[in-house]
Amino acid sequence: MNARENPDPWAIARQVERFAQLRAELPPNSIVEYYTDLPYTRDSGGIAAFFGACYALAPHLLVYQPRATKPELVVGSFLKRPDLAQLEQEQGLVLVKNYGRGLMLFRRKSN
Repeated sequence: MNARENPDPWAIARQVERFAQLRAELPPNSIVEYYTDLPYTRDSGGIAAFFGACYALAPHLLVYQPRATKPELVVGSFLKRPDLAQLEQEQGLVLVKNYGRGLMLFRRKSN
């Protein structure tokens, strides 16, 4: 398959549009965690979705499953409607804003 037949197979251009409002509302030079219900595998498209989100949110730094310090802000990108009560309880996340189309911004609850 060449670029003429499928110029944007991972819909990166649509991701840039989808993330535009969220990107504009993030604090300058922020580091943001990425959370999704899409498996982080090559076959599922999860890896492509993560790197598409990284591109769409630049210059902000997007991190996936940080091991040490957890960023205060978390971008949620979902295929299915998430259980917000479960996310709050299990992940310590509180919804800040729902941007629609499965895109949400969360704040990590402080301990």
